[in-house]
Order: sequence, then structure tokens, then C-alpha cells
Amino acid sequence: MGENWLREYIFLAFRIHKLAEATYGSPFVETYYGPPEWRTQIESEPEATASQLVRQAISLADALPGQAFTQNREIYLAKHVKAMETLCRKLCGESFSLEEEARYFLDISPTWTPEEQFEQAHALYEEVLPGTGSLAQRLQAYRAEIAYPQEQAIDLAHYIDQAFIEARIRTQRLIELPAGEDIDIHYLPEWEYDAAA
Repeated sequence: MGENWLREYIFLAFRIHKLAEATYGSPFVETYYGPPEWRTQIESEPEATASQLVRQAISLADALPGQAFTQNREIYLAKHVKAMETLCRKLCGESFSLEEEARYFLDISPTWTPEEQFEQAHALYEEVLPGTGSLAQRLQAYRAEIAYPQEQAIDLAHYIDQAFIEARIRTQRLIELPAGEDIDIHYLPEWEYDAAA
């Protein structure tokens, strides 16, 4: 019985895929490894309406408890079907709050951070980064001010290498390190650091 349910689950995903591509221009099913004839069958069908797909999702959800899946798998599939139903409802024109979308699509319950917390953080930045210009410009100027001089960067790399050699010696006094244990360090040029930040 579970096999029939899973086939209908996959069929629903393909039907949503057809409608999502037509509506949003983006796929719903990105990768599929099942029987190719299942996909071909749905591709040859007339496009289902969003309301038909909502009903199919609800029907799948109602039938899920009788499939004798393990508890974890049933919970997992129920959350997927709920996400599929929610997408179909959106395609019907229903709207959901951000909290509802997070719960139905992602199974998470976000908590709001009070605006005062962001205001306090911004005020702290303003306090520690005095000067003119935008906050981003002042942060960049601060980083440039405390950066290790570029002309001495080769010396810094040497000192870091020596520190790791010493750390390895001290560690080996306490525990045996795996054979071939090594640390690989890559030093970013200044322009890459700025881009990463």
C-alpha cells in the first residue's frame, strides 16, 4: 500500500513542477532518479489547476497514517506534503504570513529579534567607529588601520609557521598525533579579505 502512496506523492510533485514552471518559470523537482515513465506520464497529462493539486495534497496527507511507514519517515513525508499543499495554496492566490511560510515550508518557528537590539548594535558601531562617511566606509578604514603591514606579510607567515611547529611539539608531549597530521594555511591577499568581509 505504501508503494501506491509514494507513487502518488511523486506524481503530485511532478504536477506541481509543471504548474510552478508555468507560473514562476522555476522548477519544483530539480532531481529525480525514479522510473522515467512516471515523469513521462505526468508530462503528457493536461496541466492540473492549483486547487486540484491542493485537494490531492490533502488526500495524500489524510492517507499517510495508514501506510505503515516508520514513525520518522511518516513525520518526514507529512512535512513534505504540508509544504507541497502550501505551495499549491499560494498558487491559488492564498497568502501566508512569514511565520506561517517558515513553519509550513521549512518546519521552523522563527522568533523575532526586537528592533531595539539592532539599534543597540548600531549605536555600538557608531561609538567604536568614529569619523565621517558611512558605517561601511568607517569599518573599512578601521580595518586598514589595524591591518598588518603588507610589506611585512612574509614575516608574519614565517611567525605563524613557527607557532604551529611549536604547538605540534607541545601537543605531541600530551597525545600522539595521527600519522600524516598536517595543517594547511592559506594567506589571503588584502583585496580578497576585503571582498570576503
